[in-house]
Amino acid sequence: MSDMSSTATGASRRRLRTVAVLIVALVVGAVALSLGAVLTSARRADAVTNLQDARADMHALSQLEWQAVAEKGVSAELAEQVRKRRTTFRSTVGGLGLHRSGDQSVHRVAVLGDRYVAAYDEEIRLLLAGDFEAAEKVDETRVDPTYLRLEEAFARAIATSHRAADRSLIIASVGAATLVPLAALGALWLLRREGRTDAAREIERAAQASAQRFEAMVRGASDLVVVTGTDGGVTYASPAARRMLGCDAADLLGGGLNRRIHLADMPVLHEAIREVRLAQDQETTVEIRALHSDGSSRTLECRLHDSTHDEGVAGIVWNVRDVTERRALEGQLTHQAFHDALTGLANRALLTDRLGQALPRALRTRSGVGVVILDLDGFKDVNDSLGHGAGDQVISVSATRLQKAVRLGDTVARFGGDEFVLLLEELSSERVALEVAERAVALLSEPTRVSGRLVQLTASAGVACISGARLSNPDAVEAIVRDADVAMYTAKERGKGRAVVFEDAMRADAQDRLDLIVDIRSAVAKGEIRVVYQPVLDLERERVVGFEALARWHHPTRGVISPASFVPLAEESLAILDIGRYVLREACEQVAVWNRLGDRGVPLEMSVNLSGRQLADPALVSDVSAVLAESGLSPSLLVLEITESAVVEDLAVASGRLRELRAIGVRIAMDDFGTGYSSLSYLRRLPIDILKIDKSFLGDQGGVGPELLAGVASLGATLGLTTVAEGIESSHQLDQVLAAGCTQGQGFLFARPLAPEAVGAYLRQERPELAATEPQAPGVETARAAHVPVLD
Repeated sequence: MSDMSSTATGASRRRLRTVAVLIVALVVGAVALSLGAVLTSARRADAVTNLQDARADMHALSQLEWQAVAEKGVSAELAEQVRKRRTTFRSTVGGLGLHRSGDQSVHRVAVLGDRYVAAYDEEIRLLLAGDFEAAEKVDETRVDPTYLRLEEAFARAIATSHRAADRSLIIASVGAATLVPLAALGALWLLRREGRTDAAREIERAAQASAQRFEAMVRGASDLVVVTGTDGGVTYASPAARRMLGCDAADLLGGGLNRRIHLADMPVLHEAIREVRLAQDQETTVEIRALHSDGSSRTLECRLHDSTHDEGVAGIVWNVRDVTERRALEGQLTHQAFHDALTGLANRALLTDRLGQALPRALRTRSGVGVVILDLDGFKDVNDSLGHGAGDQVISVSATRLQKAVRLGDTVARFGGDEFVLLLEELSSERVALEVAERAVALLSEPTRVSGRLVQLTASAGVACISGARLSNPDAVEAIVRDADVAMYTAKERGKGRAVVFEDAMRADAQDRLDLIVDIRSAVAKGEIRVVYQPVLDLERERVVGFEALARWHHPTRGVISPASFVPLAEESLAILDIGRYVLREACEQVAVWNRLGDRGVPLEMSVNLSGRQLADPALVSDVSAVLAESGLSPSLLVLEITESAVVEDLAVASGRLRELRAIGVRIAMDDFGTGYSSLSYLRRLPIDILKIDKSFLGDQGGVGPELLAGVASLGATLGLTTVAEGIESSHQLDQVLAAGCTQGQGFLFARPLAPEAVGAYLRQERPELAATEPQAPGVETARAAHVPVLD
């Protein structure tokens, strides 16, 4: 019996040892599994942090680049900021390290990060060199596209790392919470059955130590782990509650978490829990707002997994991450994408989106939609005279005023430059839209104090409305904006400072205008541009001293088109460059022929008008030199006329170009002097030889005209300039000009523009007979059009 008992006892001990070894192995395996998963989650969390840091550095770099572009240069301070931020970005991206472990999403971040830095460095280098055109091209073709791809790569890599971290943490939670307790219970059950309580206590201590190790691992995790039971109460919360919500984990147990969740988000959370219960072994993600202990609201991303079937968990496992800062950044980027940086108004993209939504709403409510496009008249003068900083102030003030002009619910947008757009919804009539537009024009016309000076501009507005069946047209969005734009240009043509409602006839006019633009591009090649010449006389000697070359367009189907109509179109289409070169060549060759054939003693001069486009053309000086060489005309006999409109676009470029022309011997005339408020400023800053006094200073009604005329002529004499009075049409005006002391003059009183073949007969007159004292009824060839660039 003793042997049998001893044998049974030995067998029992061996069985216990075997079971103990198996249980310990199970416990160790569970702990190892949990530890490995937690460590993996921690590494993934670190990777997420590094990715977020690198992403923030990239955004900061982009902000510095925007600042450099806005300032059109890179200061020493800005360059130092770029250097530091670039170094940090390269270090952060290079330190990710995960791209060497096969993580393709992070590998793409590293590759695109290198490309972005290379493109960014190239743009900064070009900005430092002052090559803004090349810098802008690099920005459009390399920096911006790479930035967008890198932003997408960051988002994908962060999301991938988050998911990997979540899976690892859930594995750790489930493994430790399920396998370890089960192993401990099994061990206790076996030990009690065998009567070995000492061994059971030992295993109990091992299980407790394992649980403590799991708790230590969870405590170091950045995410909050929560388990809720079937009744919705919290049964477990990790120590991360302190960092995330400012409270102890115990405060979340039971209904503590529910009391912190925003009431409006509770239905969304309940629906997510329902979905995760129905979808076995699948995660559901939901965002909720929760109250922090400091009173702030935090945005939490919760990934829910159903573990109610696991006896060791018996609940829903929440992996909670604080995404407050990420959502704030995304909101900021979204705002920047859809709002104007200077004014904070909606931009073109947001306006177009809202307009697309407004049309179907109006169709349902049987109301109308209106669009008002406003453009500030003379805004370029503010930029050119006071600087772009002053221009920005005017834009900001205008934006504020427009928000006061619209009704509640209307949208104010800035399309860029000095152009604004109003979106008017729920219109009962077209008259309501016109009233809003007129109110906006009135507000924009009020004086504005900028840089210590009082600036007063006007605004032109175009109004277009749509209602009824037209609201459902596929091109309704594009059509209403186009119609408002056409109406706005009509308002400018009618005198500016007003609001005009679109009419169907305007669309025909706009199409007609486009047709003319197409035709004028080939007008020179087809021989449709002809040059006529108006004499310029020495008033004291009553002799012709030269001519002004004027272009006329003989359209094959429309007849002769007024320069006031076709020159602006030529400017817009760049056909003005071909027309200008043609007029210059014809005029120089013609006056050279007249000088060779004539016997006047003093050679004739030739005046040719220059447009702003020509003045900005780098080839202008070489073109003029070539024409002078081909025609044999002395440079001193060529006078190039400019107006303020030709130089306001870029005064520095214009001044430099005129000095180059002066260097080859050509003389420069300021045409229509006195019509712009900056005339005296331009006279001081530009190399001018001749003043051509605008005809507005002449008049048969007396008043202050003669005094002003005398003052301008005296100013020209003081500066040593030749003064030419334009638009002399009567003997009375001639007397005014002579009394004022002007040296030369031109106008209908002496001759109307002459065809080349008529100039010879005119010059053969010993004393040119004056025309009738009053001008004839204006016609195509005789009417003196208002001065426009290149042509008179």
